[in-house]
Amino acid sequence: MFSRIVLIFIAAFSAMSVFAEPVLFDTNWAFTNGPEFPGASGSYQPDGKMLCNGRPTGVLDADFSHGGNYVGIRRWISESVFVRLSCELMSDTTMMGVFVSDASQQWHYLELPLSGDAGVWQKLEINFADPDFKSTAHGGGKNDGKVYLPLRDLMFRVSPRGELKKFSVRFGNLQVKKATAKSDSANSASRIKPDAPGGLFTNSEALCFKYGSKQPGLRYLIRDWRGNVVIEGAWPADGAQPLCVERIPQGYYTLSLSAGKTTLPGGASFSVLSPLDSSSVNQDCPYGLDVAAVFIPSVDGLGSRTDGYRFFASLAQRAGIKMIRERLNWETTEKTRGIFELQDFTAYHDILREYGIKTCVTNHTAPLWAKKNDKAKLPDNPLAVYNFMKKMSETYKSQTVWEFWNEQDLIFFTSEPAWQFATMMKAAYLGARAGAPGNPVLPGAFCNPVDSGYNKVVMENGVADYFDIFNRHIYEPLCHYPRYIRETRDFLRRYGVEDKPVWVTENGTRAEGPGKGGKDSAREHSPEQEMLQAEFVVKSQLILQSLGVAKNFTFVLPPYNEGDGAKIWGLVRFDYSAKPGLTALAVLTRQLGAAQYQGEINLGRGLCGLLFKQPDNSQSVVFWSKSELDNDDYQPFGILPTQLYKKGFNLSAVAAATVVDMLGISQSVMPKNGKIQLESIRFPAYVNNLHGLKASRPAIAPRTVATGKDGIEKSIVLQLLYEENDGFEVNAFSRDNLIVKRSVQKPRLKLAVWNLSDKPQRGRLNSLPPNVAGFPAEMDIPPFESRELEFALPQSASSLNSVLAVNGIFNGKQISPLCVPITRRDLLVPAGARQLTNAGKPDCWRKNSSGEMTVSRGDAVGEVRFNSKFSPGVDRWMYPELMLALPGESLKDAIAIEFEIKSEQTAHTSVVMFIDDKGSGPCVSYEVIPGKWTKCSVDIPSGGDLARMIRIGMNPDTLNASYQLRNVAIRYGKFTGQR
Repeated sequence: MFSRIVLIFIAAFSAMSVFAEPVLFDTNWAFTNGPEFPGASGSYQPDGKMLCNGRPTGVLDADFSHGGNYVGIRRWISESVFVRLSCELMSDTTMMGVFVSDASQQWHYLELPLSGDAGVWQKLEINFADPDFKSTAHGGGKNDGKVYLPLRDLMFRVSPRGELKKFSVRFGNLQVKKATAKSDSANSASRIKPDAPGGLFTNSEALCFKYGSKQPGLRYLIRDWRGNVVIEGAWPADGAQPLCVERIPQGYYTLSLSAGKTTLPGGASFSVLSPLDSSSVNQDCPYGLDVAAVFIPSVDGLGSRTDGYRFFASLAQRAGIKMIRERLNWETTEKTRGIFELQDFTAYHDILREYGIKTCVTNHTAPLWAKKNDKAKLPDNPLAVYNFMKKMSETYKSQTVWEFWNEQDLIFFTSEPAWQFATMMKAAYLGARAGAPGNPVLPGAFCNPVDSGYNKVVMENGVADYFDIFNRHIYEPLCHYPRYIRETRDFLRRYGVEDKPVWVTENGTRAEGPGKGGKDSAREHSPEQEMLQAEFVVKSQLILQSLGVAKNFTFVLPPYNEGDGAKIWGLVRFDYSAKPGLTALAVLTRQLGAAQYQGEINLGRGLCGLLFKQPDNSQSVVFWSKSELDNDDYQPFGILPTQLYKKGFNLSAVAAATVVDMLGISQSVMPKNGKIQLESIRFPAYVNNLHGLKASRPAIAPRTVATGKDGIEKSIVLQLLYEENDGFEVNAFSRDNLIVKRSVQKPRLKLAVWNLSDKPQRGRLNSLPPNVAGFPAEMDIPPFESRELEFALPQSASSLNSVLAVNGIFNGKQISPLCVPITRRDLLVPAGARQLTNAGKPDCWRKNSSGEMTVSRGDAVGEVRFNSKFSPGVDRWMYPELMLALPGESLKDAIAIEFEIKSEQTAHTSVVMFIDDKGSGPCVSYEVIPGKWTKCSVDIPSGGDLARMIRIGMNPDTLNASYQLRNVAIRYGKFTGQR
């Protein structure tokens, strides 16, 4: 099947062919869980105790219990670019994937069979230089299946195999053979290496480039971003010596090559920036970057992980960024309780401190010992959260702001209810404050509409007193920003904290559409897409600043793709050169990083102008023409900056002004009759040395960090405890109410009362409804301990949906509440069922799938079959739609939807959706046993009674998926108010 690829099964530790360079399985390998296919988890660890051929081994653990497509380990083979590799491995899986990228930035993927014998070392040899070499799949770069040497990037990856969802792979004795140096004129322009990191030079540095090989008649040509030739000439010694060119003005440039009459493909980009000094950018400058170098394995393309951290830190510093956002993985830093492994992050932290960069650090993982079970995402131990955050905060207190969790209102990051996040957020805040009392704390970012049920419940639990800065993520069109921030302020006002600052810790766009260059995970933006990205970076930063957002972190600095490469995020390419977006951000910080925003200035229809006051009391105006990026909802995606939207306007001026375009090119403009004449295009530009201008709409006063209300006893934290098999469940998608199942006779819950302080606490609890039985009149709680109480819910209620609220007084102060919306299905009496007759008719179901769907008659009358065929790399889902025949099939007073389903495959998610006339609604999961008819009863969630349409489907684990439905019915009930 694989020509000239040999896979040999051998006894443990047997000898191999000798290759030129050994590559150790050490900490320079980065684990990836295939984030573009959510669900997989695992880890990688080097093992110095078990050796292979006298060298340490490495262990990759894979877990596909909750979905996902692959996990792997990856590194950049910087020690020796390679053409051939040899490795030994042992595993109980039966397939190994090997992923490499070549000199044309084309990737090659091979699937190689394994024995599945975890006790036997297996030998793997691949010769990429063999003329008969053929890969299983390829893409990107030239995308022709040929290997263009040398290779550098190497990944081993595994995928789920049948019923085997958890397994390990042990790697050993990896050796690579060096590439033979030879000229490759078809790709030689890509070998240009600027001396400055990412090609970000300052104009105080020599503009030098290396080529590294000799090519007769080699010449270079440098153009600015507008296409003007700036300088050209012969490369010294035909490329064998470095090229150092004379100083050129500030701006963004491309460098291309030719040899004789032949123009060489590819090239390099670089920028020339003004130097930065202590007065160039304020410490509280609102412009930030999400770097994510800890979680994105691309740092390994630069040598060691520390080398990667230094590279990206240097890029951020050159861009004028004073604060970045990073991740810290609790799951790996405290694998054993109380034992911290912080060497890697400490090295990174020290580098950032050296560069004068502060960090907003988020964590959204927890070790198994701190969670309820291996399926849980949030921790369930408040003391463990407190201790971890205290340790981190006191260790890194000089440079760090802490953000607990990430996008907790999305099901991808939490499966637990809103009140549990609130409990853990309180513990995290108290721990972080104990470690560094002066450092602000943020909650994890709110991503869904801010007033969603989940977010409301979080705030009803008193979380507003446990954060200093409110946190959002925004990936919406620019025209939605004013509404998003207005809704955020209204939301905060509702809970009495409207004066707290708002940060946007992730901000990005999908307006440019899928990458135009390359394929799959190696895709890149086209030059036009890069310019649109640059336009967005500057506009998004400035619009959010004008709306009063105190800090905004553009996502993301390193090269990083999602959706099997379809969505490109990085401000740096995969060859580690900076895109125009990073240069545009660097120009923004230099122009306005020390300025004070004064408000909007009216420049005319279709134009946007923002007024700033500089430290020397002069004024600057940043201006642009509104384009599709400003005005459209990006539907469909794929905006390109083909139209510039040129518009002329005048500004009052008493002296010569300097105009600087988005990428740094500057020119002087002289006033005439007290005015300067300017031309605006879609790309923002800056005009400086202005005086006496007034804002037509004054700036929103910036908020300062507030620490919440005084007078409450924050250290008492309440935690609700329950087990689903005790008769309780939570809607897996909304996670905003606790459902008491119909089968429960006498519902009982537990409450843990935690004292997260070093002082004893004495007090009492109050509850709503008031007749909850089980709370003592008074209780004492020692420092850092808890008291667990069991209590019964009342046997009667005035409505189906109510609220369990617990608060109290400890040491004379009010405590933060526990607030849990409850649906009392145990107080419902069944009142008949109604069969949905249209559900048995294939023509009544509408196709709704990410693949090619067919709907047909099933095995018998009244049964409907749904098939979907998916393309590789597509997010697989199939949720056919059935309109309800209203009013007869209204879900008002319905208590459940019942159906039988027979699925031919497993699925990582199976859901019923209840869709209202606005196209949204709650979802409830169900379980199906593959290969046999399964009876399902799904309770109608809160809001489901408004449904006009239902969807019953799944996210299957296979590319070819099929299931059948029959006997779909609605079960109605009557609320009695008592049992």
